[in-house]
Amino acid sequence: MVIEEVGCLRIEINSDGKIKTTAHPVLKNHPLKTNQDGIRDKLCAPVWNPAKLKPYSPGSPIPSGHEVIYDATGKGKAKAFLVRPQDSPECWPYIWSEYKKIFATWEIVRDAESRYDSFVQTEYVEIGKKIIKKAGLTNQIDIEAVGSAINFIPIVNGEKLGKSWAAGRAIAYIWEKKLGGTIAFDEVISRTIAAGDGEADFDFTTPILPAKIQDLLRRDITIPLIFVGSENNLPRPTSERYSLIKNIIIEPTGQGAVVFIPGKGIIQLEPVKGASVVSSVLDFLHMWGYTQHF
Repeated sequence: MVIEEVGCLRIEINSDGKIKTTAHPVLKNHPLKTNQDGIRDKLCAPVWNPAKLKPYSPGSPIPSGHEVIYDATGKGKAKAFLVRPQDSPECWPYIWSEYKKIFATWEIVRDAESRYDSFVQTEYVEIGKKIIKKAGLTNQIDIEAVGSAINFIPIVNGEKLGKSWAAGRAIAYIWEKKLGGTIAFDEVISRTIAAGDGEADFDFTTPILPAKIQDLLRRDITIPLIFVGSENNLPRPTSERYSLIKNIIIEPTGQGAVVFIPGKGIIQLEPVKGASVVSSVLDFLHMWGYTQHF
């Protein structure tokens, strides 16, 4: 079983190999799931839409006046598309994610090596907010920028089903189902860390626990964070998440390797960040005996 979209979607592969996708019960009639009044189409409109772009086969000639952009699937797996700059949508640095079923996501376009430009996304977040407001869904959809994307997130009964909600459910699931409640909940908390590369990932550090556990605990909890994004992705002093910066325990130094960019004749220093940093940290924690099987 795989849990996607911060707990909103469960994907299971049956014994016959068929894939079964199930949304969280609280999302049965949510506008983002049902595409109420075409809200997903409206959110897709200001960014590159893969369904309307011409696929590109790497290595093929690039027609005059065209460029190649890639989605965020990952190096070696990403889909490539031919685009003309004069056809650029309002939010041209982004491409619609075809893979999200509950969330809606604008992914920052990648290059052939799955690299992307890091920039302050505020102006594009504001465009997204206007779409939500015009649709009359401000009480049902929230928006937040992460390190390499902008997510549109369900709100149910006044609660944002974002990363605080997901972290709380994940910790509760490990304690109740995986460990059978056999060890102290505080020990589970003390052995838990989070990782992320964007401002929204700081919400992992403040889990919203299910009410029955919160009533027993009678205090708020904090999870330490491995931050693997760039400085642009840190909460700014005006952000409500700014105080959560103190929860960072590890972050990249900014040192990296010299990289040659094929086709452009560019040699540059590329900082090491993202998944490679997380993988290295987890390897060390395991080597030092800090991990536990369950």
